Amino acid sequence: MPGTNHHVESGFIGELPLNLKPPAEDLLKYSTMKQLILMRQHGIDDFFQKTYPFINDTEWLDIIDKVLLTKVSYFELNDRFSAAQMNKLLEIARFALKLPNESAQSIYQITEHRYPVFAKVIKNLIFICQKKVKQHAA
Repeated sequence: MPGTNHHVESGFIGELPLNLKPPAEDLLKYSTMKQLILMRQHGIDDFFQKTYPFINDTEWLDIIDKVLLTKVSYFELNDRFSAAQMNKLLEIARFALKLPNESAQSIYQITEHRYPVFAKVIKNLIFICQKKVKQHAA
C-alpha cells in the first residue's frame, strides 16, 4: 500500500454505488494485481463471495476493473521498469477500461480530466518509453 504522501487515483472507486465501495476497498487492500486478474478471469473467490453475497457477477467485474485501475495508479514509474513491465501495466489499464486497442496516448487523453492521478501514471509511462526508444536509437 502506498504511504500517506503518495497520490492514488480515487476516482474509479469513487464512482461505485455506496453498497459496492466496501468490497472494492477490501479488494484494494487485500488482493494483489495478479489475484485481481485471476478473479477477473475466473470469478471472485469464495471468501469475497461469502462476505458480500448481495453482489452479482456483473457488479464484481465492474468492481475488479475499478480496483485494477486504482492499483495501476499506485505505480511511480521510472527508468528501472522494463519495457515489458510497462507494457503489462498498459495492457491491464486497457483491459480494465475496456479499450483494448487504444494507444497509451489515447488512454492518457481519455482519462486526463476525470482521473488525473491515473492519467499522470500513463503520461509518465509514455515519457519513459519514448526516452528508452531514443536511448536505443542513439
